[in-house]
Amino acid sequence: MMKDFKVISDRELTMWKKLTGEEKWIIAGKFHATVSEELGKYIKDIHPDWEERQVSREIVRFWHGEELASLVFDGRGELGK
Repeated sequence: MMKDFKVISDRELTMWKKLTGEEKWIIAGKFHATVSEELGKYIKDIHPDWEERQVSREIVRFWHGEELASLVFDGRGELGK
């Protein structure tokens, strides 16, 4: 059963506050990797004919938006313009 991420207990909040900045970054990195992996699986299920580059582009678009994905994968335009 999944827990609503908006609701955390006092115990969980206390544990989070006790983590060092480095430990919080490690957790964030693991979260990013897990979400990216699951998103990649989901995209491949929907588009089984897509190449890995297309799947990667969609993952970048999810995290960073169309502008950056287009710049990195399509070579279009300049960032911020």
